[in-house]
Amino acid sequence: MCSPQLKLVLVPRFKDDIVEMDCSSPDYWEEGDEVIRKDREFIPDLTLYRYRDCSYTNSIELLKFRAIRETEASYLVIDDSKERWIRKKAVRSFCYDAKKDAWRNFKKRKEKHLQILTRQARHIEQVIKRIKEIECDNG
Repeated sequence: MCSPQLKLVLVPRFKDDIVEMDCSSPDYWEEGDEVIRKDREFIPDLTLYRYRDCSYTNSIELLKFRAIRETEASYLVIDDSKERWIRKKAVRSFCYDAKKDAWRNFKKRKEKHLQILTRQARHIEQVIKRIKEIECDNG
């Protein structure tokens, strides 16, 4: 018999037009119709941050992760019920120990995202133009 799928339940907090979500503690999971709680040991006063955008609500979310383990080179955090190692000295990282670094990374990711979408939009415009030329030639 298969065990039921667990789904993380996040409770958002709003601050300065940014939705804050604690992705680490406490862990509340939906199991069928009931919500269960899983307690973990976290490193005190060590929170890592990641910003993301939410297209359907047009909001920016600040995700907070608390480390469950630390080595000289990295932190271990829980992300969507799986463990993720975060390198301390990485230039690009999934999350950061300072909000300003997380914000800078978010801004860079969105700038790159815009470049990719702009390039894709130009390509689509060229394809549509070519389709119309072919239709005129065959019309």
